[in-house]
This record gives sequence, structure tokens and C-alpha cells, in this order.
Amino acid sequence: MVDVTKPIVNPRLSEALAALHRENTPANQDRALRELMTQAHLLAPVVLTPAPSPAVSGQTTLEQNTAIQFQLISSQEGRPFFPAFTNWGELRKLCGPRDQQTLVLTFDDYASMLQRDSRAAGFVVDPFGDSLTLDRETVARLARQKAEGTPPVRQAIQKDTRVMLGDPAEYPERMVEAICSAARELPAIKALYLRLMVREGEMEPSYLVVVDQEGEQDTVFSAIAGAARPWLEGKTVDLVPRSSRFGQDASKGVSPFYDRI
Repeated sequence: MVDVTKPIVNPRLSEALAALHRENTPANQDRALRELMTQAHLLAPVVLTPAPSPAVSGQTTLEQNTAIQFQLISSQEGRPFFPAFTNWGELRKLCGPRDQQTLVLTFDDYASMLQRDSRAAGFVVDPFGDSLTLDRETVARLARQKAEGTPPVRQAIQKDTRVMLGDPAEYPERMVEAICSAARELPAIKALYLRLMVREGEMEPSYLVVVDQEGEQDTVFSAIAGAARPWLEGKTVDLVPRSSRFGQDASKGVSPFYDRI
């Protein structure tokens, strides 16, 4: 529950967006998306008809038949997006000093709005600052992953887990390209291998990426996870180090899809 008597601020999301604009890496993308999807409360400019009565103790009660019209802004290509603002300073870049009616919304609220309203191409956070634009397909995919309650990226295979391994019938080219792009920025990654895996007790297969690397595993795995996440299309990817017995067995006889030369 949002305390409407306090100013709306999202320092963690603002910091993540600033980091993303300084360096557009998969790890920074993943950090910004996680903050947006799980923690952020955003200001949405609206027009309320009839206008609500003056706030009492910081809270405004809407009449039962109040009509809510959400504002849209256009991208440089002329596509309409719902704007979302992390704080009042960012909102003032849109409305200036005049009073602006607002509602406080979450990622889930914007995802629901996009399902109901076909006008918008998506929504954009802080469009006049360190912006993050999500089209409706991306929002729907992220919302689906969140609702399923299963992480799209898993970074461990439990001991004694029984699996079947094979090669993907449909090669995930966009995911592989994104992972390779991230790997080129990380000298610690020596090679990457792709398999298709079915765990015992699970019906749906997942992608398995075996990572041959040096140095800190968390940084490398986070970058690969961030790169893969937007292209999973409802699937899951498991990450394992090649130094593990499972990683050695899974990559045996398989050519890497990425090899640092």
C-alpha cells in the first residue's frame, strides 16, 4: 500500500535508470527491470472528471462515477505511449508549474492498462530524463513471467537432478545474439554452449547455457541473464559453470556458440 501523504520517490529505480544510461549493459537492464516490476510506484498524469474535492490529510476520494483519462505522449516516430514518472521533479518536465492530477500506479497497473487500451504502444518511464521505454509486447511478456511466479533465469542445477539433454529444434537466434553481445564485453567469458534440457518432473524444456569462464561467477551470470531475459518468449534458461561435473558432461562433444579467440 502506498502512503499518499509522502512524496513519490523511487531512488533505487532512478539510480538503476541512470546506470543504464551511463552503460547500456544486460546487467544494468536487468537491474532496472527488476526495480520497475517489483518495487516502483509511479506517477501517472490523468484528467479526472468531475475534478475531486480538495484533499484531506493528503488523501483524495474519487466519486463513484469519476471518469479517468490517462494522458499519452508521442515518441519521435509518432507512436503513443503512457508516460510514467519516478518523482514530481520528472513529472514537472511534462506539466511545468501548473497543478497536475495524478494517480500512483505500479508496473502491474500499466500492464493491465495496455491490455484494456489498444491506443498505446507501451509505456515509458521518465520520458524527459533517464528514460526506459517498454513496448506492449515486452510488457506482456514481463507480466506473464511475473504472474507465473517462476524465474525466467535459473542459475543452479541441484545435485542429483535427473535431466534429458538435446539440441533446440528451433534455434533461439535473438537470445543467442544478445548473449554473445554481452559476452564480448566480459573478458572473463571464454566460451558458451547451448543445449535444450528437460528436468525430471517438468513438462516444458528449458534452455541450458554452459558457461566457461574465469573470475567472479555472479557478475558473469548476471550479465548473461540480463541479456537472455527479453528474448525468452515464455521459456526458461538455466546457467551452469563448465567447471562443474554437470557442465562438463552437458558440453561434451558440443561446439560452443560463443568462443573468445
